[in-house]
Amino acid sequence: MARHGKDSPEARLAELERENEEFERHLVGLVREVGELKLYVERVATLEAVVLERDSRITILENEVTRLQAALNSGRPTALAAAAAAGRLPKGRAAGRRLLRALGERSELPAAGVTTGVASVPPAPTQRKPSS
Repeated sequence: MARHGKDSPEARLAELERENEEFERHLVGLVREVGELKLYVERVATLEAVVLERDSRITILENEVTRLQAALNSGRPTALAAAAAAGRLPKGRAAGRRLLRALGERSELPAAGVTTGVASVPPAPTQRKPSS
């Protein structure tokens, strides 16, 4: 006589198959979540590198600001320090000469290509336009 009740082998097999499918769905979800977490970990490493680079740039700029403020507070500011204090730097030699005259200084701007002792700060990265 075949048993068809709750304790029959067929019923038990069907129950185990349902449990197995449920465990497989749960496992797939967990594997997907682990993959997402790995992407987050990689992104964190990339962002940490960007933060370190920007911190370095901020330090360079803070040192430059300190140097310019010291020049401005010395009573005889350089054209660059005065321009920085005014919130804008001169564009071109003519603008620099006008700034020097306004400050009452009678010095010449250096020729093109001559360094002025200002720390070189690399420009902020820009996004490239995709080439077609």
